Amino acid sequence: LLLNLARLGYTRLYACELIESRNIHLHTRDSKVETSEQDMQQTYFPSGMFTLVMSVSVIEHDVNIPRYFREANRLLKEGGVLVTSCDYWPEKVDTTSVPL
Repeated sequence: LLLNLARLGYTRLYACELIESRNIHLHTRDSKVETSEQDMQQTYFPSGMFTLVMSVSVIEHDVNIPRYFREANRLLKEGGVLVTSCDYWPEKVDTTSVPL
């Protein structure tokens, strides 16, 4: 998603990852997406930095929902937009065979 936004001319794009191995810089021809390793429930970005905060298929993974929304609210400029999606299956998915 971020690389496509960069190709469309959007700038100042940032991604947060919790896993160190994903802490890489994503490059496009004309721009760069900055990635960092940090907790999306408590980031080091300044308050009011973003006009858009997006979280795709993340909050269903043991995220403290009130903390997440407080942090997103802190990060957004006045009138900013929060887009949040999560994965959902109406029937329970059996993960008992998945090693932890």
